Amino acid sequence: MEMRKHKITISLVAFCLLAPITSAQAAIKCWVNKDKVRECGQAVPPEYAQQRIEIINSKGIVIKVIERTKTPEELAEFRRQEEIRKAKELEIAAKKRKDLVLLQTYTNEDDLLLARKQNLRAVEGIIDVTNSNTKILKQNLNTLEKQAADAERAGQQPSKDLVKEMDNLKRQIKDNQEFIDKKMVAKKETEAKFDADLNRFRELKGVKAKKVRPK
Repeated sequence: MEMRKHKITISLVAFCLLAPITSAQAAIKCWVNKDKVRECGQAVPPEYAQQRIEIINSKGIVIKVIERTKTPEELAEFRRQEEIRKAKELEIAAKKRKDLVLLQTYTNEDDLLLARKQNLRAVEGIIDVTNSNTKILKQNLNTLEKQAADAERAGQQPSKDLVKEMDNLKRQIKDNQEFIDKKMVAKKETEAKFDADLNRFRELKGVKAKKVRPK
């Protein structure tokens, strides 16, 4: 009886040791040769090692696929497509964040329109103040230019201080105009931004556009 148990134990151990080997041997690798013929075997020839490999079990069922190695051009294209995909994901995420901020900032359409009006008035106020300042500068310059003209008619050269002051006024006028030009651009950008926000707000809320919109 003891001898029988001993033999059974030895048989089980042997089976367990052989099982992995038998399983590994049952896995067959298949590839396509240079003549476009499918071949299978225990090992893939070196010249086909970079190709697509199918691993099948003893029943002929594909249990694993090893894709062929990509060419440098394919890898470059893959990386390019990945960059495009990631960029789109970032764009979508940024849009979602922007939508969330928009909905959290404005309760309704009237709030957004009021903010639009206030922002535009602020820019317009700065432009108006700068224009008024420029008007004064031009008046002062006109006075100094008349003084310079009177001196020249009298056969005299305008003083250095007078010339310096005129140049200073001209520079200030020029700077003011450049500042106004930038603010005009900023105004258009503000209008465009709020118009886009308004349209998006309506989309998110499912609200139809009003026929008359206050400026």
